[in-house]
Amino acid sequence: MITSSGDTLRGYLNFKGESKNSESCNFRATRDGDEKTYHPNEIIGYKFDPGKFYLSKKFTLDQQEKWVFAEVLFVGVYNLY
Repeated sequence: MITSSGDTLRGYLNFKGESKNSESCNFRATRDGDEKTYHPNEIIGYKFDPGKFYLSKKFTLDQQEKWVFAEVLFVGVYNLY
């Protein structure tokens, strides 16, 4: 998980499926620790190792802004979400 200050925290993430992963991130620092839920406006992103990578992005649809975790599909000169 990448905190809003840019720090990387290693721990355990709960994979909840594509649509739920875009809404929130459930994180535990230790296997038996308490689970905390983070929303896209609270952290920069999170990554399953190995696997999917999600970044917090604000999108505007029908003149309404919404924060989501967008799955990063490609990183390069242009990023694809």
